[in-house]
Amino acid sequence: MEQVFNFVIPYIHNANDLNSISLVSRKLYELDYLTRKHVTGHAHYDPNPSRVSHRFPFIVSLTLKGAPHKDFAKVLDIDITPWIKEISVKFKVLKALRIRGMVVADEDLELLARTRGKDLRSLSIHKCELFSEDGLMYVSKYCDELRTLCLENNTVVRRANGEWLHELALHNTVIETFHFGYAFDRYDVKDVTLLAKNCCNSLVSLKIFPCLLIDLGDAFSHAIKLEYFSGALFNENRDYSARILTPYIHNANDLNSISLVSRKLYELDNLTRKHVTVHTHYAPNPSRVSHRFPFIESLTLKGTPHKDFAKVLDIDITPWIKEISVKFKVLKALRIRGMVVADEDLELLARTCGKDLRSLRIHKCELFSEDGLMYVSRYCNELRTLCLKNNTVVRRANGEWLRELALHNTVIETFHFGYAFDRYDVKDVTLLAKNYCNSLVSLKIFPCLLIDLGDAFSHAIKLEYFSGALFNENGDYSGFKFPMNISGLCICYLPEASFPFLLPYCFLFESCSNLEVLHTEDICGDTGLQVIGVFCKKLRKLTYGGQVTHMGLVALAQGCYNLKYLHVGLSDISNEAMECIGTHLKNLRDFWMILVKKDGITDLPLDNGVRAMLMGCSKLKRLHISLCHGGLTDMGLGYIGKYGHTLRYLFLGCTGESDAGLLE
Repeated sequence: MEQVFNFVIPYIHNANDLNSISLVSRKLYELDYLTRKHVTGHAHYDPNPSRVSHRFPFIVSLTLKGAPHKDFAKVLDIDITPWIKEISVKFKVLKALRIRGMVVADEDLELLARTRGKDLRSLSIHKCELFSEDGLMYVSKYCDELRTLCLENNTVVRRANGEWLHELALHNTVIETFHFGYAFDRYDVKDVTLLAKNCCNSLVSLKIFPCLLIDLGDAFSHAIKLEYFSGALFNENRDYSARILTPYIHNANDLNSISLVSRKLYELDNLTRKHVTVHTHYAPNPSRVSHRFPFIESLTLKGTPHKDFAKVLDIDITPWIKEISVKFKVLKALRIRGMVVADEDLELLARTCGKDLRSLRIHKCELFSEDGLMYVSRYCNELRTLCLKNNTVVRRANGEWLRELALHNTVIETFHFGYAFDRYDVKDVTLLAKNYCNSLVSLKIFPCLLIDLGDAFSHAIKLEYFSGALFNENGDYSGFKFPMNISGLCICYLPEASFPFLLPYCFLFESCSNLEVLHTEDICGDTGLQVIGVFCKKLRKLTYGGQVTHMGLVALAQGCYNLKYLHVGLSDISNEAMECIGTHLKNLRDFWMILVKKDGITDLPLDNGVRAMLMGCSKLKRLHISLCHGGLTDMGLGYIGKYGHTLRYLFLGCTGESDAGLLE
């Protein structure tokens, strides 16, 4: 039994339980004597400290309690000095001391600090009396390893002036919890700031005598790990609350609402707004925007909602570019969508703002040419993001702008260009990857042969996403390697008929085992899904064009159980495949399936399969199902209503038999 207690006692922390165990036998009494870590002494019942030190010489934590209530007459009968003397001599491993409801003199604090200051990690003095700031000065000077210092509900003999707090801030850099109350109402907030600065990597909890919150801004800027604070006063005459809150509000509608509250908040929004989106067909005057928001860092200009050339011509971007070049002095990001952009506009933008721009996106725009992009390539050499997608150029580009960009910029992180720029030299892509080797993370180009990109990938060591590959059936991919960090991939052409064997696909996907995002268009059927299921275990998002069957879908679900997003076209489907998705893809959030082939499907309807899928995929938010006639009956629609309670988007094509299913 005693051997059992040897192992059990370290896990028993309740004092009453330990007291009971110590009464069982002499050996357990001695074991408790050696292992007890914390003792609470009620000093009015046990006034002899030597008995405690003799019984428990190795305690780490000691709590001394005076009278149960703060009654000055009773407290006077209890002298803490003998306890402090005993602590200074006998308790060699004491690290935490808590004193409550006793008389504590300055001399007691001096003796404690001088003898045990280096060892103490926690000191709490609560509801005590008769000490002063002089005693706390010794604590501040000598107890410089304290993690916890709590001074609450005490009564001091002389009103403190705060010097002890300044001394503490100078000597201690590791405090985690610091509380002091109304007895110390006189202090300089600068000392709180100094303490927060020196204890920036440790301070977690701070409770002070209340002061104005606005005065604590500097302290909070240093206290990066602070989790709890008490002691703030709001000044009703100061509108600082919005200044504190506004940087954390990013939604444009919320900011617009706040700006309508008062003139001061309107002006604050003018000065602090970082991003603005302008629908130029509703707000054609750029000077109003620059006057309202002179310090924006990001601007989005949108033309007509749809790409209608005749309508777009009515919206001239030139006044906006002129305004940007003169007024928006801190602009770093510009996005233009659905507008007419001339080469002269790009030239003016590049020459005036090129050094400051970090992001430029031109999407669904018209009428500019490679000449305009040459200015961007030469002058915007600090760009981190350059995206040119779905644009229409007036003259077919020959790729010179790409070489110019590769020569002048070395910091691009995201670079996308689409079909309007189909003529370029792959060597320029390699040069670009070489010069951007330490920055390029995302690359999307007009498709070229994957085998020709080997040199580019050897330089782009940080590349995580790539789009724009054509698979050459005659190429040798046995030694081909993707960048080691590649997690997103778009392969535009993977022909089915040319690959009767798995080997080429194994070479391809085995070299990017960390793949998380994959998009393909013309694909290799069930064979491709089987290979993906074997090699791409980390896949989270898959868009799979073409036609596959239930066999490929089962192989995918069994192999890629981390899938959250699955879009797939089908030539055949079964209830078993749907049940397999529900069993294995527990994290699926977006599922899109369309039955391309309408004839020859035998395992219909899919009512039970859809039910099993919804029951298993409890996180599903978006569901798109397009089947043939009879693919899903009214019962199946009822299952969607019963088990699809997490759905936020639902599309049903060629499903159900009547309106009764929708009612279900």
